[in-house]
Amino acid sequence: MPPEAIINWLKHHYPKPHIDPEWLQACYDWIVTEKNMNPVTDMQKIIQEVEVQLLESDLRDSMLHGTGIPNNVANINTAYSKLTGPPILVQIEAITDVGVSAYSLHKTRLIREERRDAGEEQEGEADGEVEGEGPIPNYTRSMLRLELSDGATTLRAAEYRPIHELTLGHTPLGYKLQIQNAEVRRGIIFLEPRNITIKGHLVSDREVNQEAEFAHGLRRRLG
Repeated sequence: MPPEAIINWLKHHYPKPHIDPEWLQACYDWIVTEKNMNPVTDMQKIIQEVEVQLLESDLRDSMLHGTGIPNNVANINTAYSKLTGPPILVQIEAITDVGVSAYSLHKTRLIREERRDAGEEQEGEADGEVEGEGPIPNYTRSMLRLELSDGATTLRAAEYRPIHELTLGHTPLGYKLQIQNAEVRRGIIFLEPRNITIKGHLVSDREVNQEAEFAHGLRRRLG
């Protein structure tokens, strides 16, 4: 079994959802073997490696289902509730901006794709009307809408106040947040800087398909 020091550290820093013991065992064995670390002398480094692996995992694989977001909170028929208690680790499953028209986002997405294909690397303010010239344009920023999952339960989320660390076009799928004391109305979490902690990282399998999933979502909005 992984040393008690690792288990206690994870319980303190990532109390919800509960980490799957089988996943943790496999993670610990891999770190000790592949990284050639000794739990007697390298405990702090092992803990750091475990945290990285956790934040880069798909929570569907690394967490015990049913130990994170309460079922009543996710119910769209619940008029009002609040995520109380210990912080809950979640990952971003989808991200878009509902304060900007789908047509505008779609147009910017096509220009970004075109300029990347042309070899442009710089991003910033750009004139989307000038064909083939200038840096890769940023998406217009208004109000982000996300889908967040604890590995078993998925909730919609709205950016109640700007969270500048989250950026359409840059924030990858699988990006981790911890949420605490957030209001939920009819299954929608209202996010603001004071009720989240950014943990970062990504899930490589999800990030690969992010652009295609974003384009599909825009096509649905456009009908």
